[in-house]
Amino acid sequence: MENCQNSFTLNSTSISLSDRIKAYINKIKTRVCANNQVITICYSTHRPEILSLMKPILDLHDIIILEEPSVPEFKKLMSEEIPLDEYVESGDFTFPTFQSLLYKTIINLTKTKPTEVHQIDPYLETLLNIHETFANGGSASDLTSELHRQIYETEKTVTGVLLQYYHSVLKGKFEESIKRIVQFAREDAARIKLRDNLRARKTHSLLSSKMRPSSRIFIEAGYIHLWLFKALKKLVPNNIKLVLFFPACPIISFYLEKRHVYTPGDILTLSFLFGTNRRDKFLLAARSLIFTKILLKHEIMPENKMHFPHTLDEIECVELVRRLSLDDCKKVFKTIKTAKSYDARKAVKNFIIKQYGMKNVLANPNII
Repeated sequence: MENCQNSFTLNSTSISLSDRIKAYINKIKTRVCANNQVITICYSTHRPEILSLMKPILDLHDIIILEEPSVPEFKKLMSEEIPLDEYVESGDFTFPTFQSLLYKTIINLTKTKPTEVHQIDPYLETLLNIHETFANGGSASDLTSELHRQIYETEKTVTGVLLQYYHSVLKGKFEESIKRIVQFAREDAARIKLRDNLRARKTHSLLSSKMRPSSRIFIEAGYIHLWLFKALKKLVPNNIKLVLFFPACPIISFYLEKRHVYTPGDILTLSFLFGTNRRDKFLLAARSLIFTKILLKHEIMPENKMHFPHTLDEIECVELVRRLSLDDCKKVFKTIKTAKSYDARKAVKNFIIKQYGMKNVLANPNII
């Protein structure tokens, strides 16, 4: 069992966090500026704190592609014909604060230099069409295109597994819950692959007509959508450089000796996405069950003493559940299944200290 006192301590390097961020941003800037034609894929956690790291790289590009379905009102938003708050409130955004700040950043950028902004997410766009069909009294038999039927069946399968998972959690059935998590990760991986393939093809189609000798394209993507890079790489010519940009990377590497922190559920999903056989899939599912309970759900704005609250919160939660065995997870689940996030995390910390005699489990000043 690892020593928890080392789980959230600073890296041994003497480089400050701000210097580490500057170094990473400069490295990405160099990669972008070294090529006449470049596509930068920004893998973001969609949290407000990430925008300060995204902006210096975003500013280098003249075409921006957002990870969202195309809607008619978007052009009016970009030209400020409709209020930003009104647009965000009318949308179904998981992270509305991040979305609002991102739009504001992009609108300001378009005022300083010619910048094209596009919404590309054919999967979600088709899903919205399906919802409209049902809202207007239609049924699955009214879905005439192959893509609509494929996405409908995909969503039906994923949602069905998710509902079974929720039911098993409510009933307190630990073994069934982790089986459902594994099943969901497998189905979600298939959904991500389809979504990323569709997005890559439509992006490539757009760029075929938009690409100029000195074009720089910025593609926003959720951090789990790693398949997008693989799909795009097959489509774009070799003379176009693909640059991967992970805004949270310097923060994570400052606190831990690794570049990325993926949740147990994400690791499980990515293993199915890229076809790797994880022998520890049920352990990952069990840790994911606990992780979901202890992670803060609401959006937090960065403050003077806490510049990256969500990143640190996720690091803490990942490092906590990494201490738990399968049997530990089963014991903890019984005590936290109905608890709020803060109380559940406190219970997990107390369990680790009691079970393994560890003090100062973690030291995230945003939580403790």
